[in-house]
Amino acid sequence: MNPVNLENQVRTLAHRLEKTKQKKNESLSNNCQLKAKIDVHRNDKVMFDQIYENLKISLTETTVELWEAILKNEKAVELRERLNRKLEIKMQDINSEKNEH
Repeated sequence: MNPVNLENQVRTLAHRLEKTKQKKNESLSNNCQLKAKIDVHRNDKVMFDQIYENLKISLTETTVELWEAILKNEKAVELRERLNRKLEIKMQDINSEKNEH
């Protein structure tokens, strides 16, 4: 091999090496950016999971309170109906006593 060809070949290989190093560094930089985004998304997921769990607990508590209120209301309605029937019976007794006198 003559020295000129050898020098050209070395220059070509050095240029290829630089291009390969540049692509590698770009890939490493891109990987670091992607890892940072992944970390952000992981943190977001943890936060949203916590919010979801809190909402689930709150919904359960609200549902229990709602059912308790419904049951209390049903008992109050039953009591009112029972008292209204007693009142009607008393009123009928009073009216029948009035009619007898």
